[in-house]
Amino acid sequence: TQAHPRNQIIAPTQYGKSLTVALAVLCRALAMNEKFIILAPNEKKAQIIMNYIIDHCFDSPIFTNQLELDETVSLDRLRRERSRNHITFKGGGGVMTLSLDARNGRRNYEAAMGFGGNRLILDESSLIDDTLYASVKRMLGGYPYDDTFLLEIGNPFHRNHFYRTWNLESYNKIFIDYQIGLAEGRY
Repeated sequence: TQAHPRNQIIAPTQYGKSLTVALAVLCRALAMNEKFIILAPNEKKAQIIMNYIIDHCFDSPIFTNQLELDETVSLDRLRRERSRNHITFKGGGGVMTLSLDARNGRRNYEAAMGFGGNRLILDESSLIDDTLYASVKRMLGGYPYDDTFLLEIGNPFHRNHFYRTWNLESYNKIFIDYQIGLAEGRY
């Protein structure tokens, strides 16, 4: 069982949320053989965390040697292009990205419906509309609650699901406000 199956992070822009999440996902995918799906309102946002993961796969031969690549992708090409939306590791763990662009709602809703997963990261969650968010939550449905993990990253720009779930006691919350940023010299 996990201590916190539902989580939210609110922190200032450029605080290091994406890098921190990428490093945690990389470690969990390798050490625990877990599979993560990173979802975001568009491909560019979804790729941010994946790019950090790919970058840090080259930090150590321990990580690099665990990459499972098909014969058409060399390590050098992966390092240069970093445009992969799916990587897997020899132990069975992996990471993939999905875009949830509300402008293409029907297509993305159907794409999300085609996937299930028990480890989901929603980057810029508040920018995902409620209908697409419902399809994301459905992805967790095939797994026991205590074997699921949902992390929503963002800021409550809209009064949608992100704002509502922030007010639920069942969510573990990490809140870094301007006072913490000032105290740390980030501004």
